[in-house]
Amino acid sequence: MRLTVRGERVAATTGAVFAIVGAVLAAGVLRDGGGTVAPSDAATVAASRDHTPLLDLRRAPELARAAVAGRRLDTALAAAVGDTQSCVIAQIDGRTVGRIAPTSSLAPASTMKILTAFAVLARRGPDFRFTTTLHGPSIDSDGVVAGDVFLVGGGDPTLATPRYEEYVRGTPRLAQDPLTLLQAMVDTLVERGLERIEGAVVGDGSRYAGPEFLDSWKPNYRSEGQVGPIGALTVNHGFADFPPPVPVDDAATYAAGQLTTLLQRAGVEVSGAPRAGVAPTPPPRALATLESPALRDIVAGMLTASDNTTAEMLLREAALAAGAEPTTTAGVDVVIATIRQAGLRVDGAAPLDGSGLSPDARLTCATLIDTLNRRVPAIDRGLADAGESGTLAERFVGTPLAGVLHAKTGQLAGVVGLAGFLDPVPGRTEIRFAFLAAGEFPSDEGQALQQAIVDALARYPDAPPADVLVPAPR
Repeated sequence: MRLTVRGERVAATTGAVFAIVGAVLAAGVLRDGGGTVAPSDAATVAASRDHTPLLDLRRAPELARAAVAGRRLDTALAAAVGDTQSCVIAQIDGRTVGRIAPTSSLAPASTMKILTAFAVLARRGPDFRFTTTLHGPSIDSDGVVAGDVFLVGGGDPTLATPRYEEYVRGTPRLAQDPLTLLQAMVDTLVERGLERIEGAVVGDGSRYAGPEFLDSWKPNYRSEGQVGPIGALTVNHGFADFPPPVPVDDAATYAAGQLTTLLQRAGVEVSGAPRAGVAPTPPPRALATLESPALRDIVAGMLTASDNTTAEMLLREAALAAGAEPTTTAGVDVVIATIRQAGLRVDGAAPLDGSGLSPDARLTCATLIDTLNRRVPAIDRGLADAGESGTLAERFVGTPLAGVLHAKTGQLAGVVGLAGFLDPVPGRTEIRFAFLAAGEFPSDEGQALQQAIVDALARYPDAPPADVLVPAPR
């Protein structure tokens, strides 16, 4: 398209202003190492104040200040990451103010949960609720069910017994987790007159396919309770004991056993031993149902506590919602397809699960920041609050970052990440950021890296006031 004369002049003027900024910065005129303009530079500026050319940099002081602040932030970020393999990006209203290799592919650790959350919310919607149903023969006039009953899992990752509820509410990292209380199903059955089941409780977790534990996970993730068995029927996140969490061998059998125990405590006789199985098709009538909290609340809780089991279940639900097989592999493909369809950057993204536990998975800071910039309410609300909730409940306590930093943490052996935002404070607007790093460092050094990154971001804009940096023309 051919520019008009006026258009040519506008383009020339704009180009000249940016050329001046580049030239001045390249020549080191805006020296910022000591926190103010060097005296010699200030004298030079003052001497020419009465003869300020139209396109002189001094007629764009905020542009100059932004350039200095950006350069200082890049320097601070580089010092923070040291010699680790890292990517960092910081943005204000979508404008990048600091970066280090934002498209480098690195292991995401638990920051992967941000993408899992985005995908399942996009596929199911924030108001979606999971339903757990007990099917079986009708309760007769004597309060008897003549045969087996089938506890059919609908994918609810929040099913809990009273004992687990007590543990969750007393654990700072988990305290805000939403829960679906299995006791409510028992109360409903007792109210309907149930006194005896002449059969067994059979747990059906067949809504999801695939193994309960992935080969790409280190064996200690299971033995140390980092993740429970993945299935569509999971009670207490699949943990038999807590704390420390001890995963069960079969999630559906365990769920059936927990319902059996609660029924017996309520005075209901159950003649058969709990087991896993698949409900008949079509299933017998529904004797009782449980609805989960809204998906937006489940997602927020998963992010706050960095719950690996919930993340993996939500990944399979995202696959099912997209019409794919409800497996981890299909779920990963759905995540990539969902973020691509949303117009987010996916180059360099190669996830292997929904939780980020797989150390060979890859993600970029560019993809993370794009996702955060969509400002999905459930994701923003689910980011842990420094010094207050989730994985940050006991960090940054009593510091200026307490209640100001909101982030998804991530950490594996030799891998660390952090992604979220800093609230506006006087002199600075909101900053959204993503950070990943890999190297030979222990857990405490990984947390020190996270600290160094947010400290650098919190100092932005680290530059003199515009009128000091560049005196106004006259």
